[in-house]
Amino acid sequence: MSGTYDHDLLDKLIEVCQEGSLFYHEMSQNTKNLALASLFREIASCRAYIVSDLSTLKAHLVSTSSSFDEVVDTTKTTYKQLKWLTADIHSLYFVEQLELAEEHVINTFRAGVQNIKNALLAEKLALHIATLQLLQDKLKAYKVELEKRSAL
Repeated sequence: MSGTYDHDLLDKLIEVCQEGSLFYHEMSQNTKNLALASLFREIASCRAYIVSDLSTLKAHLVSTSSSFDEVVDTTKTTYKQLKWLTADIHSLYFVEQLELAEEHVINTFRAGVQNIKNALLAEKLALHIATLQLLQDKLKAYKVELEKRSAL
């Protein structure tokens, strides 16, 4: 397995998933809402699994320069900003910002898959995209619940 694009993408996806795993683990401990804590733990666990899975592939790729730094930096910045809002963890704004960050990560995975040269890596990323999308859908459903509650 080789290819500078593949390696760069893989390296940055691992980094952004590590950040997400840590972030969602911390957020799961900062909420008293059991449904939200469970969702955050599920997202953290999914991200940790992706890190483990992609790290195995990373060992086979050649090192390269970074063209995905912006994606990782943007996501890290969002997570850092949201950590300051833990008092508002149940607010619609907080969940909307999480939804946007997750959408950004999923779109990065999708864009990466379109240009990947290695078929095995592309297949693994496609499977992870599906899992991330399912969790994104759960986050959207939680947001809809919040919107309904705030409309009352």
